[in-house]
Formats: sequence, structure tokens, C-alpha cells
Amino acid sequence: MVTNSRGDVVGIVNGNGVMIVNYEYDAWGNVLSVTDQNGAAITSAGHLGNLNSLRYRGYYYDTDLGMYYLQSRYYDPEVRRFINADDVSVLEEDQGSIVEHNLFAYCLNNPVNSLDEDGELTLVLVAPVLGKILLSAGVTVYITHRIKTTYNTSKELKKKLNKSKKENSKSDKAEKKTKTKKKGRVNGSIARRNNYNTRKKAKEAAKRAGGGKEPIHHPKGCHGNKKAHYHPNVKAEYSTTPHGASKHDHYNY
Repeated sequence: MVTNSRGDVVGIVNGNGVMIVNYEYDAWGNVLSVTDQNGAAITSAGHLGNLNSLRYRGYYYDTDLGMYYLQSRYYDPEVRRFINADDVSVLEEDQGSIVEHNLFAYCLNNPVNSLDEDGELTLVLVAPVLGKILLSAGVTVYITHRIKTTYNTSKELKKKLNKSKKENSKSDKAEKKTKTKKKGRVNGSIARRNNYNTRKKAKEAAKRAGGGKEPIHHPKGCHGNKKAHYHPNVKAEYSTTPHGASKHDHYNY
């Protein structure tokens, strides 16, 4: 398969290197044409061009529905919206834009400059313009309000990330030196303090640690921890393995 810089599957090549299928889409993912190597429209349902399910942005295309499946939600390019809402917890975050409060919006209503890999997080595409957009030079940067993935970040952003890592490292070392006086504790490790930049991420991490059980939420903090946080829903007072969870672990946000 042949893809463009945004991940759209634009063609299929056979073993001889011949482009036997060509796809064309509009900015929202509507299929404009499916043609063969001669430029003729492919109309047969049994043709490889129509059987192939990977299309716009590399999403799975359901030909019966005319929609794309993004792992968590279906996207309808005709109405330019997801057909089911995003997690309502995103409304609790300071989005900075009215459109980001629309739980059905696709790519913040801007698919030309944004990407959405899984229906849960929009990535804003930023590329320096030097006469033209140098996508092939690897200068593309994906940025969100809660930075998910970054390539060739600016020096300022790198410094912030490195500073954050150092602070987390110091925090971890300090906590390892902390000793507990709780009765009956002999070999248990100290409770962890995990910090996340959104409530959703903290909740999901605590839920995973608790084996899928709904975590315990303290939105106003507790036990000396003023930060809002979650606890894994487990019975263990203390973890007995390096990666084990305890009911006292904090997932701050």
C-alpha cells in the first residue's frame, strides 16, 4: 500500500511495482474516486480496490456503513462528525476552545491541520514553512493541549520535558527514602505518587492498576495530599512486588 504524509492510503501496488488501485479523498475523508491503473473507475464490489478496508488516514473503512472506525468510535465523513460522543470527562478540562467541548467534533473541525489516531485525542499538525512545507524533512510536530507525541521539538519544549523528568526523578528518589511507621508493615514498599496532567489519564492508570475495577476518587485530596487523585481499587495495604499496586498508591492530576 502507498500512503501520503498524513497516513491516507492513496494506492495499492502489485508485485511488479504497478499502481493497480488509486484512491482520492476530500479533506474530511469522503471517497472521491477509486480507480485502476488506467484511470477507470472501479465499480466491482469484488475488486481489490473495494475489498481493501484501509483508507483515509489509515482508518478501517466500513463500506456498508460508509464510515470509518477509529478503534473507539465511528466517524461519518458525510456529516463530518463522530456518531457517538467522546468521554464526558474531557469537559472537566480547561480546553481553551469552545469547539473542543463538542463531544462529536472530528479533528476540532479542522482535518487539514489536525489528526485523530484513535477517536480520543486530536493532534494539531504544525510544520515550519520554508518556501513550502517540508514534511519529508521530518519537521512535522504533533502538538495537543496535553502533549501526546512530539517529533523534533523546539529547544524550549525539550527543556520543559527534561525539567519535568528531573523533577519526577527527584520526587521518586525522595519517596524511596521516606519511611513509614504504620503498624504491621515490614517488607511492603512505600506507596507511589504518580502524577498526570489530566484527570482522565490518572483515572485510566489507576483503573489499570486495580485490574479494571473503578478506582477510588478523592477530588479534594486526602491524608495530607492536597492534590486531587485516584487510588487503585485493591485490598493490598502495600505492594509486595516492584510493580504491584497498593490501596495507598496515589494517581494525582
